[in-house]
Amino acid sequence: MYDPGGNNYIGNTPIDPDAPVVAPSDLRATAVSYDRIDLIWNDLSENEDGFSVERRFGTTPFSQVAVLGPGSQQYVDTDNLNENTRYYYRTRAFRQGIQSDYSNEASAVTAYSPVLSPSNLTASTFSA
Repeated sequence: MYDPGGNNYIGNTPIDPDAPVVAPSDLRATAVSYDRIDLIWNDLSENEDGFSVERRFGTTPFSQVAVLGPGSQQYVDTDNLNENTRYYYRTRAFRQGIQSDYSNEASAVTAYSPVLSPSNLTASTFSA
């Protein structure tokens, strides 16, 4: 909560502006389809400005895929995912240029894309 007097509070306890930002925990990734992975985690920090979510696949380095607001505990990744690919994720909290440690890494493998049925199929008879 925010106090109009200029102090930040959790309940009746003021938040120390110099307190460290605590890393999120228990990051979990679930592949929902060939183009969607859902992430959830526990927000253990009481003073973050938000969260950054990073992703990698194979041996590529992690890169940021999202910046989320304070109190966030989930993210749905649908950004340029490939079918049948394992993606690795990590997240961390931040506040005014201070970043927490990273969460645990979590991974999920996207499904194969669905096989589409043929359309506009026609049949012709050529002989009796």
